[in-house]
Amino acid sequence: MNGLFQGITLVAVLGIFGGIIKFAYEVARDNTRRRGEVYDKLREKFDSDEFEPIYCLLETYAYGSDNEQKEAEKAIRALSVDERQRFGAFIEHVALVAKSGVINYALANYEFGYYTRLCWKCPPFWDDLCDENGQNDPYWAIYREFVDELEPFDRALREKRESFLPKKTLSKIKI
Repeated sequence: MNGLFQGITLVAVLGIFGGIIKFAYEVARDNTRRRGEVYDKLREKFDSDEFEPIYCLLETYAYGSDNEQKEAEKAIRALSVDERQRFGAFIEHVALVAKSGVINYALANYEFGYYTRLCWKCPPFWDDLCDENGQNDPYWAIYREFVDELEPFDRALREKRESFLPKKTLSKIKI
């Protein structure tokens, strides 16, 4: 009888242990799937037509000829405050997702960093969005911190280091 009781106890303990391991595996797998979904939604919004005019204007302002830059500056100033605020808020959303660890900064830089930096370096974009402190406005602090956080990853990318993006980027990030 004692041996039967020990056998049943052993099976029960192994079953509980196996269940805990399976539960942990399923939670990790589900978290990876959810992180992927968050990234996909960010990328879908980023690639939507909503921001395409802003991307073109930012590139022209940064890299166009003098005349093109002047025209881009006028066009950027002509964008409604709402349009500019939506783009800035979207980039801040990406920053919060990165800061929370859902995606890492290397991936955020690779996917969103180019236009994030172009926008930050475009003073006409920030007209009417910032107070008299300009880009030191506390309401855009998350954006400013995001640009600062992306700098080392941008440098590494520009230096063509192969190790700028960690392996299994999405699976190491916790929600």
